[in-house]
Amino acid sequence: MMIYKSVSWISFHVFVFFQCFTLAPCEVKYELEFADSIMNCPDFNNDKIKADTIKLGLIEGEDGEDSFGLNGVLEVCVPLDDEFDLPDPVSPVRPGGRNQHHPLGPIVVIDVCKETEVACDPVMQADMNLCKSMKEENVPWDPVFKKMNVSECPIIEGSYEITNLILSMEPFKGCLSRDFCGYYSVKLKIVNKLETLSCHMAYIEIVEKQV
Repeated sequence: MMIYKSVSWISFHVFVFFQCFTLAPCEVKYELEFADSIMNCPDFNNDKIKADTIKLGLIEGEDGEDSFGLNGVLEVCVPLDDEFDLPDPVSPVRPGGRNQHHPLGPIVVIDVCKETEVACDPVMQADMNLCKSMKEENVPWDPVFKKMNVSECPIIEGSYEITNLILSMEPFKGCLSRDFCGYYSVKLKIVNKLETLSCHMAYIEIVEKQV
């Protein structure tokens, strides 16, 4: 998917550049902006985990400042629970006197790439066991678990209302600079064993603004 900047958007940034670097000193700041919806990945049918009604928009934070947040309903149509393979009988015995059981899923996979005129250049990929991550407070989806009122697996089938979930900008502060300005696509998949249960996407932009 290609995203093109409008003539007015380009003109504005040329004006800001001219003002800042030719006429008088000025300060700039860098902000993260989101598209207004979460989309299904192309050619993928999200029939097991649905986020069709979830919208992104501005929400007033506790400090009175507007922040981006989520509102909508997350439909979970299959139970999500940790599964383990059988221990390898010939593997070395682990501390505690037991062989290691390896979690098979569900696994959350995040892919971030930067949109260019010719391709989507990979920027970051990360994955984590969904059930194990419920014990971690610093994972990006921890606020979603809290809104769903779940703290451990299994996550049962049902409709989970997400209301005024404010998205923290803390994980992105290190990327808010001129070098990172541009459009990015963020893909989030949930994979269980070899089956992809869900695949959703969102688009974000890092922009430079005159203070």
